[in-house]
Amino acid sequence: MRTQIAVILLLSAFFICTGCTEKTHEAVVLRPEPYELPLSGLWDLTVNETAVENETAVFSDLKIRVGSQGSPEHILLKFWGEQEDRRNFYRVEMNSQGTVSWHSGESTDSFRETPHPLELLRGLEEIRLRELTFGEEGLDIELNGMTGDVSYEGRLNNNLFVLKNGGLIPLEMVRLSGANPWYPITICKRKYHNVQIKENKTPGESDIIFLPGKEAPCFTVFTEEALSKAEMVVYREKNKTVIFNPLQTNQVGNN
Repeated sequence: MRTQIAVILLLSAFFICTGCTEKTHEAVVLRPEPYELPLSGLWDLTVNETAVENETAVFSDLKIRVGSQGSPEHILLKFWGEQEDRRNFYRVEMNSQGTVSWHSGESTDSFRETPHPLELLRGLEEIRLRELTFGEEGLDIELNGMTGDVSYEGRLNNNLFVLKNGGLIPLEMVRLSGANPWYPITICKRKYHNVQIKENKTPGESDIIFLPGKEAPCFTVFTEEALSKAEMVVYREKNKTVIFNPLQTNQVGNN
């Protein structure tokens, strides 16, 4: 559950390309594998085909639809970048057949400083999709920038995690604030069915407890990089509650 304390700002709301003159480019083909998100490959293809200057690219938002068999059915990536001293807004899409197409147009809109797209895409690629249950409809995955004062609660519904070594480790609470954006990953089972983590956990994760009957329609995942910007992180370790402040690098343990 995400609790709004003051203002939640969805960064992509600022990224409306009001000054764009859109152009559609020819499609090419990427070969995705089941249970893999070919995001690095998609970015490499985008740079090669669009001739965007890689070092100028900044992230806007990302939406992914994964089918019930674990294969990506649709990917939509939006970002800004420069080409021959002209600032463009780009929309890159990949369908279930791996066909990639893109639209671009000149943009005069101002925007906040955001990370390079590949920095965020690589983090998302680490998720082990084989360890998620998809149901009959599959999953929707979104990545958007957030600012403001926000608390994420995971104690009641087991719906808050940190991504570590490809696995999802439960968190009890995360609190963030400020103008510098962070990028939570939202994963939802389509048509609002329950989402759960499989019980066959990998070695080294035996201390993780998944509460039966406590799955949520959606859950939020933080990369370790995103979590480093938090004011407070609360999690369970060896039957103790640990309160950790990444900004001050201290922690307190309670029974």
